Amino acid sequence: MKVLDLGFCPRCKEPLQRMKSQVVQGVRFCWLCGWDIREEHTVRRWVRWAKSYAEAHGVEAKEVEP
Repeated sequence: MKVLDLGFCPRCKEPLQRMKSQVVQGVRFCWLCGWDIREEHTVRRWVRWAKSYAEAHGVEAKEVEP
């Protein structure tokens, strides 16, 4: 499975090294934001933002084990 890890949470911009995280539609978010975007039904918007940020900054999704 490929996961886009920006090194920070796309929603709250906090570094992921200091907190628990989860993958939502192939993008790594901090644990709290991952739940919040699901409840607020804004997953698509944040995933799209993360992918466009990654494309602009040359970050590629990495293969990880589930």
